[in-house]
Amino acid sequence: MVILIILIIGLAMISPYIRLNPAQSRVMLDPSFPLHYTVLVIHIFLAFIALVLGPFQFMRGIRQRHIALHRATGRVYLSCVLLSGTASIIVGLYTADFTRQTAFLMLAVLWLLSAIKAYIAIRQRRINEHFTWMVRNYALTLVAVVARIIVPLSIVVQLLRGQISLPINITEVLNKTLGTGIWLAIVLNLVLAEWTILRRIQKKTTERD
Repeated sequence: MVILIILIIGLAMISPYIRLNPAQSRVMLDPSFPLHYTVLVIHIFLAFIALVLGPFQFMRGIRQRHIALHRATGRVYLSCVLLSGTASIIVGLYTADFTRQTAFLMLAVLWLLSAIKAYIAIRQRRINEHFTWMVRNYALTLVAVVARIIVPLSIVVQLLRGQISLPINITEVLNKTLGTGIWLAIVLNLVLAEWTILRRIQKKTTERD
């Protein structure tokens, strides 16, 4: 069910870019940077692949019984994150709104850093450390999904509190809300990632005892 929700939201995220038409971009393009749309599309589609592959990295049956498949999908996943994360830094530098820009850049740096740490750990055969960093990394991959849940909820709350008047200028509201939604998603996802990691450690300690 969770994978299905991730897939549906992910498809909604990439749908405006499937036709490769810059006019349909939901991100304001900077005319001074001719490759802005190209870099944006690279970021979005590679992030979508990582989003879809991520859950399979944590399925115990695949990790234990299909190790070759696990390694192959893991390489694809980390490659997508590294390339998409690099592209997202470029996109972030051309984001006009300061709140969104800082959110995008922080997310990109944390995403790349956790991917590199996960890769180094597995190369050195530190399996538990690799798993820990992969949990953190996929939590950051999911920020785009969670932000798209937080932002509509935030708009509803603002409506109920009278902070937004009808009719809604959706473009203006999204521009004001998206940056904060991304920051909230980063914090929420990392907190849940650390909680997941701690639960796994406690479970292993209990099993040993």
